[in-house]
Amino acid sequence: RILITGGDGAGILSTTEVYNTDGSFSGAAPMSGARSRHASVLLSDGRVLAMGGIDQDGFILSSAEVYDPVADAWSEVPSGMTEPRLNHTATLLDDGRVLIAGGFFIGDDGWAGLTSAVLYQP
Repeated sequence: RILITGGDGAGILSTTEVYNTDGSFSGAAPMSGARSRHASVLLSDGRVLAMGGIDQDGFILSSAEVYDPVADAWSEVPSGMTEPRLNHTATLLDDGRVLIAGGFFIGDDGWAGLTSAVLYQP
């Protein structure tokens, strides 16, 4: 199954859908907030981490949330990321942590690339 989260539609979306192996789509609980241009990664325990991106007001996000497919529910990650970012990568490491790297933010001089990385421990 594939979890499809947020994105751009008629504005930035908080909706989620599941693409099933039989080719059908089914609804899932919406994220706690709208986000697009974020990163998501499947965690070792079957949950999905979604982090960063941009919201409906154009703010770049440092927040993160986790989807539990068994409960069909999202929960916010209290600490989020150390800095806002969008268009970044998220890679599950062998030890279960997630490496969140790169991306962009808006600085005093406009768009700027990030060279920093952060580790998330589920």
